[in-house]
Amino acid sequence: ITGKNEREHTPGSDFIINDRDGHNWLRPETLESLFYMWRFTGDEKYRDWGWKIFEAIEKYSKVSSGGYSSIHDIRRKDSIAFSDKMETFFLAESLKYLFLLFGPTDVFPLDKYVFNTEAHPFPIFVPPKDLIQRARDNRAREEEFERAALEAEARAAEMIERSGEQGKAAASPPGPSEEQLAAADGVDQALERLAVEEEEGGADEVEIEFEEPAEEGFVANSSGEEDARDEEEDQEEDDGKGAE
Repeated sequence: ITGKNEREHTPGSDFIINDRDGHNWLRPETLESLFYMWRFTGDEKYRDWGWKIFEAIEKYSKVSSGGYSSIHDIRRKDSIAFSDKMETFFLAESLKYLFLLFGPTDVFPLDKYVFNTEAHPFPIFVPPKDLIQRARDNRAREEEFERAALEAEARAAEMIERSGEQGKAAASPPGPSEEQLAAADGVDQALERLAVEEEEGGADEVEIEFEEPAEEGFVANSSGEEDARDEEEDQEEDDGKGAE
């Protein structure tokens, strides 16, 4: 790149240009900004700046054989070195924004058109009112469906949790009550005492009968009650014989 050893800041200039940033490719971004600012504000200074840029392009970038060329280093204006290359965006964008900057404001009004990155105008689409209303109705129905789905999901989770608790209860039926356990312990202790007395020979044989209730616990009937019933039956038999 020619001129890369020039000083970065020219005295009296508002710009600082580094060695490798002195080239000019005729890019459109500055002209695009001036066009928008002119349309938004109507301030003539933006047109004045744009016209100075156009005059500089005509003076320094125009090739005598035709066309316009990029410049290696704009700081060497007394000895311009062309890059012998004209970018396509110079015609497609830079000149287009210059045309719009100095053209009438009713050409591509910005409340009806949008320019894309390559400066192509696109009309702003305004959907019909009935289409907007249908979109709102569809959104409302979607929200209703979402709420219904969430409610159904919550109910399903509750039913699954409830069925799980019932299954656990059925799989593990309750054991004997505390009263039943206490009665069983009493029977065990009585049997142990009888076994000890029998070994020592100090007690007559005692018969203990157990009656299992239909629903709750084990109840041991005392041997005294059973013996009393046997004595009553024997007495009744003796009385019968005496009468004969």
